[in-house]
Amino acid sequence: MNYTTLQANVADAMGRSDVPSYVYTLTTAAINRDLRLIDMESTTTLTTATHPVDLSALSPAFHSVISLYAEVGGSPRILRPVTEFGSHNFISTGAPQYYTLRDGALWLDPVPDGTYTLYMTYNSALAALSAGADTNDVMSRYPDLYIYSALTHAAIWASDSEREASYGGAYVAAKKMAEKDDLRRRIGTSLETRSRRL
Repeated sequence: MNYTTLQANVADAMGRSDVPSYVYTLTTAAINRDLRLIDMESTTTLTTATHPVDLSALSPAFHSVISLYAEVGGSPRILRPVTEFGSHNFISTGAPQYYTLRDGALWLDPVPDGTYTLYMTYNSALAALSAGADTNDVMSRYPDLYIYSALTHAAIWASDSEREASYGGAYVAAKKMAEKDDLRRRIGTSLETRSRRL
């Protein structure tokens, strides 16, 4: 499926062709807010040549950190997140062990005493759809997410509370199915469901 097909499906379901483009902006925003799927993950390599480590080059796709490693002495060291209001002062120097996000940058604690390579996996926000055959991996794999989210927002625009409730329920179901499929993809298809006897 692509953007043009999505618009056609929404127009057919709503029985009207004047659905405004902001409905599709809200559709993407809802999926970005509600889901963290493997198809929405990205990786990047950074260095601590300057501190704090600027993340502006990742904007607007960057959403949140999943994991962050530093190469220390030839071995990977996982960096742990902390709040900037905790016991970490981000002043002492050494090999980094902790990080916090502030003002679009990674602040490391201790402050790096040299240049370290960082490996980051992060949640990447889906880009807004543009005209034509625009698509993405989430839309291709889970078209129902886009269809039911768009229809929910179209129903709100049309002040159709009955359709809003119906399509909203379908969107919630589509989210659950996408999350279940995503879990299978992450840890394999050999999952066993085990019941515990009371």
